[in-house]
Amino acid sequence: MRSRIHAFLSRIIGITMLASMTASPAKAEVSPHFQPFAFLANSCWSGTRPDGTIDTHCWEWVYDGAHLRDRHSVAGAKAPYHGETIYSWDPAKQRVIYRYFNSIGGYSDGDFQVIDGALVSSTDTYVDSGGKQEFRTTISRLDDNRYEARTETRKENQWKPAWRVEFKRVAAETKPEGENSNSK
Repeated sequence: MRSRIHAFLSRIIGITMLASMTASPAKAEVSPHFQPFAFLANSCWSGTRPDGTIDTHCWEWVYDGAHLRDRHSVAGAKAPYHGETIYSWDPAKQRVIYRYFNSIGGYSDGDFQVIDGALVSSTDTYVDSGGKQEFRTTISRLDDNRYEARTETRKENQWKPAWRVEFKRVAAETKPEGENSNSK
């Protein structure tokens, strides 16, 4: 009898520990550094790109709000495309920095600052097998359920519009393909 109780309690403790490790905090304590990003967290957002593909981003706090994760996928593209960005506070730069990587082997690093209420990235050099490209993105909150992302690319030493997408908050069931809820 004692071994059954021990086994039962062990299972309960194990399930409780697993649940606490996999669940993202519903309301992580948001540091002042991440406050401008807070409206994005714990939500999925979807928008139509100029080429007609659907870009879906799901943002969540990780490690009790120490970092912010954005996982996304593009539906309707010729080949499956997924990406992930991790945002962190860099005390030396006094900015939120990020690292982006995707399913086709590309990656980039950059940082964001707040300018006139918008999140503005510095020049970001994206690298993949096709070479290098320079980008910068501005994220502007339109209201509680919409934001706009405007991306520019540098060509011939001039910044030119690359694309603009308006994202709307969507149900969590629209999480990007390939997401594993246990990967937190």
